[in-house]
Amino acid sequence: LADERPGQFAGKLSYMAPEQVRGEELDERADIFALGVVLYEMCLGRRLFRGPGEEIRRRILAGDIPAPTFVDPDFPPELEAVLMKALEVEPAERYQNADHMFRDLEEYVTSSGMAC
Repeated sequence: LADERPGQFAGKLSYMAPEQVRGEELDERADIFALGVVLYEMCLGRRLFRGPGEEIRRRILAGDIPAPTFVDPDFPPELEAVLMKALEVEPAERYQNADHMFRDLEEYVTSSGMAC
């Protein structure tokens, strides 16, 4: 979220949605992006965005996100689809709310035979 000082914002750059990096108005879809980053990192065991701030900004704004199957060829494509939708650059292309994302994650868990 925006800080009180012009050009300043609160939060970690590596977890900011593109619209947040651009200083635009935010809604729950920015949180979906951040959740997508965290889930990506948990699933792959590596940071998604690292490096100098300008490089991170460029990658976030460009949607420069390696598909999980590029990082790990054995990564489940169904889970990859959920992650990549959460990480869409354009908010309109992302999950519109956490419930939609939850339902897709729940469907993946059920179809893969996992229990939670």
